[in-house]
Amino acid sequence: MSRDKKTRILITDFKLGREFGGAEFVAKTLYDGLKKHYNISYFGFDIGINEKSKHIGTPTSNFISKVYNSKLFRYFMKNMFYRSKTWRGVVFFLNELRRKITLKEGEIYTDLVISNSPYDYSILSGKNRFKVHISKGIIFVKHGVYSDLGYPYPDNLIKDKPFKIVALNSSDYSNLSKLYGRENVALIHNGLDIDVNINLTKDDLNYLSSIDINSDNKVILSLGRLEDTQKGFSFGIKAMALLKDKYPNLIYVVAGKGPDMDMYRKLISKYGLDNKVKLLGYVTDEQKYSLFRRADIILQPSEREVFSIFTLEVMHFGKPIITTKNEGSIDIIKDGYNGFFAERNEKDIADKVEKILSLDMNKLAKIKRNSLSTIKLFSIEKMIKSYKSVIKELAK
Repeated sequence: MSRDKKTRILITDFKLGREFGGAEFVAKTLYDGLKKHYNISYFGFDIGINEKSKHIGTPTSNFISKVYNSKLFRYFMKNMFYRSKTWRGVVFFLNELRRKITLKEGEIYTDLVISNSPYDYSILSGKNRFKVHISKGIIFVKHGVYSDLGYPYPDNLIKDKPFKIVALNSSDYSNLSKLYGRENVALIHNGLDIDVNINLTKDDLNYLSSIDINSDNKVILSLGRLEDTQKGFSFGIKAMALLKDKYPNLIYVVAGKGPDMDMYRKLISKYGLDNKVKLLGYVTDEQKYSLFRRADIILQPSEREVFSIFTLEVMHFGKPIITTKNEGSIDIIKDGYNGFFAERNEKDIADKVEKILSLDMNKLAKIKRNSLSTIKLFSIEKMIKSYKSVIKELAK
């Protein structure tokens, strides 16, 4: 194992430890993987903690936290943030103001920064009491959803420093290469390694029984934040309305929490699906794996996935997945080989569900083998090796 403990690397991220989503997964995976090789420190908001200098940051005030967790703010995020560059710019401005209020005076000296969120601009711009001194360069991980916010991330930070933009999927890689030059962009897929039993256990059966999933049920499973503009679980609910009479034992299980829980409940009631759709809310990792082991079909009708950790995770269990043909899925899924693409509407989703339910055991086993073969291409070891190559290029 090569070690370069002299090179100092600061990993910055917006809210590691508060909501564990894709960006937070990348930050944690990088920290755990790179600390074996380099002198790594970490700075994360909103928890305001620097891994080596915990006195520098402060927790977000109770007032600001209440605003961010309010129903009104969640309504704003759903109906304005995702649909408007202007409103996304407003959110950026408010978060920058938030840093100024909650961030104490301090400084960090580092050779390289790995910036894992556009909100890091307010940390790195030098306009705060807190200063980051960078001697060699910056690596920006572009979670593509932020590519069109309209504010100067990262352009104003790379004028006088060596930099590298990390794209997480091939579509973003192509677009970012046109903006920044191919020599300044690296395609690095996220990696995932899990070591869990893929066969149902007695504990699984006890949990499944507690949520009224029986042995004769066929189970469609979706898991994620209940925010319909992005995740689109409403299409799964409407698809169940089309399928319920033909497949009386078919149920749709949705696990996760978010602002659209009440909307989903109303939709379930509207279509008379109270016994066909289960909204589980938050589930633990153990419960999540029980659901993965039991599910017959995975449904992911997302508007966009930059690069889906969830897809890799369920493929470890060899489950057939129905997903939309978005930027993050086309690098993983091959239609009919290890999953199926569907249009983002209930009719096409229902058609794909029927197609999977009609497959014989041999074809299902082939999809499972292909899924297990695919995930070997997306290991954490390969991910960390690629980041090390970028670090070596900038640190020389």
